[in-house]
Amino acid sequence: MNIKFENNPNLEDLINVVSYVNQNLDRKAFPKIATNEPLTHKHAKLWLKKYLLKEQIYSIAFMNGSIVGASHVDVFHGRRKHGGKLAITVDSEYRGKGIGELLLKDIINQCNLNGVFLIRAE
Repeated sequence: MNIKFENNPNLEDLINVVSYVNQNLDRKAFPKIATNEPLTHKHAKLWLKKYLLKEQIYSIAFMNGSIVGASHVDVFHGRRKHGGKLAITVDSEYRGKGIGELLLKDIINQCNLNGVFLIRAE
């Protein structure tokens, strides 16, 4: 399995994540998101802003040029900036192949590189 990870996303990468999430929502492969509405390019722009401000850390998994999974950590603020909240998804067509484990290992590595040592999953 040839998986590549993107940890420094640009706007195009994050727009592709929006499409990936929406496709899985349409297939009812992901639980509903907070708004129960499809994500838009505004979400991608907000995510990029948070990434540039070091408020989010990313790991996007690609196989053959397509997103097969994505993970991010929302970094806590203030004295707790050494911690964050984890979100991780794997495309419904690629589950059971170890991609989630690879994503988790990669996002933990990215967190360590960015001084985030406490990760909480919900």
